[in-house]
Amino acid sequence: RRLKKKNVLSKFFNAKNGVEALDFLKGKNGKKVNPEIILLDLNMPKMNGLKFLKELRADADLKSIKVFVLTTSDDENDKKTAYKYNVSGYIIKPINATEFENLFDVLRDFWELNQKNKELAEKNDELVSSQKRADLIFSALSEKLPGTVLDKKYKLEFKIGSGGFGAVYKGTHLELDRAVAINVFRPS
Repeated sequence: RRLKKKNVLSKFFNAKNGVEALDFLKGKNGKKVNPEIILLDLNMPKMNGLKFLKELRADADLKSIKVFVLTTSDDENDKKTAYKYNVSGYIIKPINATEFENLFDVLRDFWELNQKNKELAEKNDELVSSQKRADLIFSALSEKLPGTVLDKKYKLEFKIGSGGFGAVYKGTHLELDRAVAINVFRPS
């Protein structure tokens, strides 16, 4: 109820133990969930939280799910083991209502940042794809440029080489009748 009240998550699934949680995540028993964040108690029956983390991180389809450990355990070995399994946070259960409310604010903020990060990654993928297409087009065009006259002064003879910024051609300065190197920059 507090999660919904704080508008932290749109859907909330509760598993009674680590085995049931893995079954939910893997779609066994006809129920499959794809959470973005898991709140994990280390002290669960049937399969404790550390064993659950080990199983989760060993599964290629599940290993990238963000996990926050929310537990009463202040044991250093539990913390080290949890971080070894790449948890996003290790939170010792708060003792008062205010700390508990603040925890949900932090989780909401984390979730919102995670969403923004996904959006930025998608935009980055689009930019990388566009750059690759532009590189292919420039590469094809650079092969067609020999024989072209630029600014009525320079005639491109042949491509000497190319790199990240464009292509270099051997050319002729038409007025001076001299050999020159001409850089043709890739559009940015």
